[in-house]
Amino acid sequence: MSLLIFISKGDAVGKIWLEPTFERAYLNGFTKKEEKKLLDIAERSKEEFKGFGMNTSTNNYDSLEQLIYSENISIQAIDIHSDQDLLIILLNTGGILRDAISKYPRLKAASEQQLKNYRLIGKGVGVHWPDVDEDLSLKCNAPSASYIQN
Repeated sequence: MSLLIFISKGDAVGKIWLEPTFERAYLNGFTKKEEKKLLDIAERSKEEFKGFGMNTSTNNYDSLEQLIYSENISIQAIDIHSDQDLLIILLNTGGILRDAISKYPRLKAASEQQLKNYRLIGKGVGVHWPDVDEDLSLKCNAPSASYIQN
């Protein structure tokens, strides 16, 4: 059984494994003081987290996640062409991810103005559309998108 927690504060993101062993996966964008406090709280509260009856899951993308953070891969910009059902994600590496807007029901139903109103989150590892309450991340969406090397 594995148990983990995700932490987000502004652009800072983190993940801490509670089981099978207590381990910091990553804490990006937090100060050293915040990192220490988060690790202390997580370790002290480990049993309490288990008592909430939380679902546990195996993280199938750990190697992808490690690659994203170790290579500092991030989204630079989004280009949307709803008339062509096309979502283009420009990466800081020069790579391009191409995906269909129709794969995401909330984006498919959104107006052009709503699609253009997005913000990068987690230091560019994700994107959020506040008008339609949709989030996409490199970790979860990159495996299903077409990758084009620039």
